[in-house]
Amino acid sequence: MSRKLFWIINLFIVCYLPYANALQIKSAKDNETLFFRISAKEYTRIFVNGDHITSVKGKNNLYEIKEFKGKYDEGVIYIRPILYQKKFFSIFVTTEQGHHFTLFLAAMDIPSENIEIKPISASKAIAKHWEENLPYTQSMVDLMRDMVNEAQPEGYAVVQLGKVKPKKVGNGLSMQLLTLYRGGFLQGEIWKLRNNSNHLLYLHPREFYQGNVRSASIVDESLGAGEETILYRIVENE
Repeated sequence: MSRKLFWIINLFIVCYLPYANALQIKSAKDNETLFFRISAKEYTRIFVNGDHITSVKGKNNLYEIKEFKGKYDEGVIYIRPILYQKKFFSIFVTTEQGHHFTLFLAAMDIPSENIEIKPISASKAIAKHWEENLPYTQSMVDLMRDMVNEAQPEGYAVVQLGKVKPKKVGNGLSMQLLTLYRGGFLQGEIWKLRNNSNHLLYLHPREFYQGNVRSASIVDESLGAGEETILYRIVENE
């Protein structure tokens, strides 16, 4: 194989890979309008993280949906514009957990992609149902276990906060909020604790019981200089 052909093939692979398993992901509150691009000639797969799509509404003459049976299937839709149209159109999506989103779709001459919607609004009716049907202490134990195991409680919205500026809390300790578990009466928090001092710090969960905090747990209760650990905390949802 010639050197020139080798580089052409590698360039093709590099250019193609982003489209091979492309995934568009957006986090959204209920009733938010989201913009996505879709293929003008292939079916695009749309799903809601941790939920099932049960209803799709829009102008039926602009798109077609492949074998969608609402709550009777896996709750995923496959959508394609009719007659290879490069147009904009919108659909209104409802989910099993009561989330609602408007999707503004741009049909383009691109390969098919996957679209994932991550709700950041809790389905409070569902979350409150299991919270109310368990003893108060047990509901906090279950929520704490789900946070530790990175599981999603029914009806809860799990929100990854990305780059949040740490806050200093004294003695060289800083706290950075990583994740929220938004529910009905309860909300879970996952924090990263860091020892920024040059000496050993001893921590206890009771130090983090401020305001509406109802439960707290620390993975490591002693931190050497520069070390980090995780704090799990449950607060009452106001």
